[in-house]
This record gives sequence, C-alpha cells and structure tokens, in this order.
Amino acid sequence: MLSKASIRKAVAQARGCEQGDLYLDDGGRTVSFVIGRTDSLEFGRTYPDFWYLAKEYSFEKVAGIILRWAAAK
Repeated sequence: MLSKASIRKAVAQARGCEQGDLYLDDGGRTVSFVIGRTDSLEFGRTYPDFWYLAKEYSFEKVAGIILRWAAAK
C-alpha cells in the first residue's frame, strides 16, 4: 500500500518546480517526483503534470487523488 509519507515527499519536491510527473514504483509502495518528461514505456505508472496538482490543491486532496490512482494501477 502506498504511504502518505511518500506522497508528502513528492508534493514537497513538486511545489518548487515548473514541470514534472509522479512515478509509481513497480510494487506500488512508493512514488517519486520526476522532473521532465517520462519515457512512454513508463506512462502507465506515471501521473502526468503532478507538479500542477501539488501546487493547486491541499495535501489531503492530492493524497486522496494519488491513492485512488495508485490503487487502480
């Protein structure tokens, strides 16, 4: 299960950036913020333009969105 701590870390990284995606690891236990575009082979495990989501919404809303997204993967 994905932890809120890994989402909180990714949100903190994203808030200081102008672009970037969220990447879900193979096991679905952690996420990481990736600056720039992600390879199309990784697209299924990537939440595009995560930096915008992190800047515009509260942490609780972002965490809810990401937890639902990760559960669907």
